[in-house]
Amino acid sequence: MKKKVLVFITIIIALLQLTVNSQSLFENGKNLYSDNVYMVNMDTGKVVYELNAEEKVFPASLTKIMTCILAIEECENLDETVTIETTDIFKDVYADNGANIKLKAGEEISLRDLIKATMIRSSCDTATAIAVYISGSVEDFASLMNSKAREIGAKNTHFVNAHGLHDDRHYTTAKDLYLIANYALQNKEFVKIISENSCVIPATNKSEERVLESTIEIELPDNPMYYKYVTGIKSGFTDEAGRCLITKATKNSETYLLVTLGANRDRFYNSNMAFTDAITLYEYHFAEYSLQALATSGQTMTNVNVKNGMEKSVDLILDGSIETLVALDEKPDITFNLPDKVKAPVAEGEVIGSVTFKIGDETFTENLVAKNSVEHKSTENVFATFNNGNTFATVLDFTALFFLTISLIIIAVFLIKKFTGKI
Repeated sequence: MKKKVLVFITIIIALLQLTVNSQSLFENGKNLYSDNVYMVNMDTGKVVYELNAEEKVFPASLTKIMTCILAIEECENLDETVTIETTDIFKDVYADNGANIKLKAGEEISLRDLIKATMIRSSCDTATAIAVYISGSVEDFASLMNSKAREIGAKNTHFVNAHGLHDDRHYTTAKDLYLIANYALQNKEFVKIISENSCVIPATNKSEERVLESTIEIELPDNPMYYKYVTGIKSGFTDEAGRCLITKATKNSETYLLVTLGANRDRFYNSNMAFTDAITLYEYHFAEYSLQALATSGQTMTNVNVKNGMEKSVDLILDGSIETLVALDEKPDITFNLPDKVKAPVAEGEVIGSVTFKIGDETFTENLVAKNSVEHKSTENVFATFNNGNTFATVLDFTALFFLTISLIIIAVFLIKKFTGKI
């Protein structure tokens, strides 16, 4: 408990530095315990922080995300029964003291329960059981895992087992794990499973009921490190990999997906510093960033002069909306790309130019269109503007104007002749 209190003091001290130097708070991993980090805002797809994100490292039990999403995809019925033919397939699990639920030879258990135990309790024997059930062997299942990794775009990943216990040939990167987790989150069944922080495995023919609790302590309400915004996804640890974690957090309608790898490697250290890093990074980004609309469709941005138009100018509105993640102290630079003037006629909705918003390292460009139409100025439509288009009244007005003009000219000539004697 004392060490967990110290963890929170560490987080508070780090966050207090926001007011001092927020730009360099995590520069080169400062104020973090993890060696590798990849953090993405899920609303925009924007990478908000990365640290050694493409370095090849060991994933430990984060491997099981791939194992379980493949199980869900490969099997139409997750409630089908899996029979554990032999426990010999678990030799490496027992040898490395991997987490397990003590599956027994001849035990019959549903595939769904194997997936739950693998994801929620990080069981290694259930991961191996899934691999053998689907592909016949761990080796063939690993081949399937690698094919899926390439399909997803995780090009720096190579799996040799289904559980993530250490093997020098079993590696990935923080960025690749993000791609794998993000892919898995598109599956509704996967999301449903990782949304649970505990599960009950019903009694089987070889075991009593098993009650399993999540290994992600910060999503457990009765845990001192509870962080209510987090949902799943997977934690992991080996001596070689250190404390590893993938989590998803939502606050104020903003969602982040975070991968942290290589935190404290001492298995006897009381606190998991990957949890500390997750909370620190989430709190910083929730406090310092917000999802903002830089511009809204239909918003009037400027106007442009119209040559030979019935109106001198026309308002220009945005053809679409622009929304992105913005640091609270950031303001966009706005550049208009417009002609000096346009010739009439102008049609409503006609593209006149564009506007560019630059904020941070992102650039957005959107078309500017005419808010309304502008007709060409001609004798006919100038004529029609008088008397609300009443032709007879307008003819009378122009006739009166004509005779008035002639009368003024005659009077002017008379006066000039009278006072000057000349004409």
